[in-house]
This record gives sequence, C-alpha cells and structure tokens, in this order.
Amino acid sequence: MITTGVPSTSTAGDDLGKVFRWHRPLMILAAAMAGLVVVGIVGMFADNRVLTGLPIWDKPTKFGLSILIYSVTWAWLIAQLDRARRVAW
Repeated sequence: MITTGVPSTSTAGDDLGKVFRWHRPLMILAAAMAGLVVVGIVGMFADNRVLTGLPIWDKPTKFGLSILIYSVTWAWLIAQLDRARRVAW
C-alpha cells in the first residue's frame, strides 16, 4: 500500500454516495423492505389483533427486517468485487 502522507478528505456525503452506487436492484429491494418495516411497526401499535399469541404485524415486520439486512449485505458484497469479476459471474 502506498501512502502519500496527505490525510483523507472524504466526507459523509462521499460515503453516502458510495452506498448509492451499490447494486441498485438490491438497494431498491432494501428500500421497499424498510418501508414494510415502518408500516409493520406502526401496525403493531395501531392494530391490537393477535394470532397465536403474537401481534398480527409481527411476522411481516420480521420478514421485512431480515430481507432488508440480507439485501444490504449482498449489495455491499457485490460492490466489493471489481468490474471484471462481476462480468465473469
């Protein structure tokens, strides 16, 4: 690794810009699942129905959260590959 002795000037905006360059379909899925999680959490507080001892909105919220984590993880992993390796896939 070659260092120049110049400190990095990246800002939070630069880092956020890198996130938006991750695998776009997976990030769209993550955004949709984030919306589902928000709706599910609101549903848990607004709707007091229960099915087999759990709130009715519990299962969709957990699925949304797990798919959100899964899709962001894969989007990040795919972004770590260089272009040639992604094309060869």
